[in-house]
Amino acid sequence: MVNPRARVLIPLYGFLAGGVFLFLVGYTTSRAVLVLSLIVYGLSRGFLDCNLMPVLCRIAPANLRATGYGIFNMAGTVAGGTMAAVAGALKSAIGLDGALRISAMILIVAGLVLLPIELSPQPDSARRTR
Repeated sequence: MVNPRARVLIPLYGFLAGGVFLFLVGYTTSRAVLVLSLIVYGLSRGFLDCNLMPVLCRIAPANLRATGYGIFNMAGTVAGGTMAAVAGALKSAIGLDGALRISAMILIVAGLVLLPIELSPQPDSARRTR
């Protein structure tokens, strides 16, 4: 069976797993938990990144896909740079672990925003079998 919502569900799981394990990065004092959490967080980023272009291809006309992907890359770069600066500013106020926990909560909220897609009933017409 094919799930037409899978391209949205994979990032949902990536956001949720990434948020939980990034929270652990900012919370743990154990080196083993830290390393495991960083590995899982890094893998969860792949869940997000591997679905970006296929989702864009489903919604954008062929002649606008390269532009759309460029805009995605620009937005990601600007957001990453901005958040690095914000985390640096917050480091003296709440510590790096606090900044990581806030980032983790943002990821978890992003996953929860996608959660209604998973929970909404799938119409029979959208279900296909191979």
